[in-house]
Amino acid sequence: MDVLWLASYFTANLMGTQIKNISPEKLMEPFLPKKSKEEKEMEREEFFKSFYAKRKEGNAWQP
Repeated sequence: MDVLWLASYFTANLMGTQIKNISPEKLMEPFLPKKSKEEKEMEREEFFKSFYAKRKEGNAWQP
């Protein structure tokens, strides 16, 4: 996997001279494992939990 990341990094740098918005992450996307439905739901729950906590904290400072 490290070899693929290395190859995608150099390929992205070479392609970056001709194509804008190319990154190693975009090139590696087909090779990375897909997230399961449970992982996506867990990330969503964690995001909203932290979002509402930050919003509540921000509202505490409002007059």
